[in-house]
Amino acid sequence: MSYKKLGFSAVVAVVAVITLASSWSHAAPLNLDLTEFDPDLSFNFGSATYDAATDIFSLEAFTSTLSSDGETSQNVAGSVSLTAEISAGGILVSGTISVLGTTSGDIINASSGTLLTGTLTAFGFSNDAQEILEFIFTPTGGDLAPLYVGYDQTPAGVAGVGGLILSATGYDDNDFNSNFSGDAFGTFGDLAPIPVPAALWLFGSALMGMFGLARVKRF
Repeated sequence: MSYKKLGFSAVVAVVAVITLASSWSHAAPLNLDLTEFDPDLSFNFGSATYDAATDIFSLEAFTSTLSSDGETSQNVAGSVSLTAEISAGGILVSGTISVLGTTSGDIINASSGTLLTGTLTAFGFSNDAQEILEFIFTPTGGDLAPLYVGYDQTPAGVAGVGGLILSATGYDDNDFNSNFSGDAFGTFGDLAPIPVPAALWLFGSALMGMFGLARVKRF
């Protein structure tokens, strides 16, 4: 195998990996289930809007309660802000969340004023009467961030993964070419860490094999 052909094959493989990775942001139902994992941070009295001209989806809402184990809960005085760029094809480009406020109770005492911040990493939607939009996020800070460690307790130093389900957003019929808005409500919940798809490991193995072959031929 010539170095030229090897280089071309490596480029093709890398492009394939990038293409597959970008598909994680594609808008298809994520089917998140937040009921099994703690904590659950609920919010309501929200305003959700999507501007098709700028591809910007935004949410402003008020926090309600923080619950754990399905029985213990405490009130949360605060607000939720979410901004996401979602293309006309329903693909998440980027986005962040911010939850400001305080809470005190059996679950946690949080008084810094910043409850949770995070980066949006995946997006999905459901074409049903509930007008559901789903997001996956990685916590980046806030008093509640340590609670989002995955149901199986991720290793130290590994960021937890959270999920967000929005209802009554006004979204309808797989359409991100038109504006929509709604009086949204929803829940932040904890998720298990998301494994790297097996396909990426296969691509990685193939790349390692090609570079290994090049090393052998060199000597």
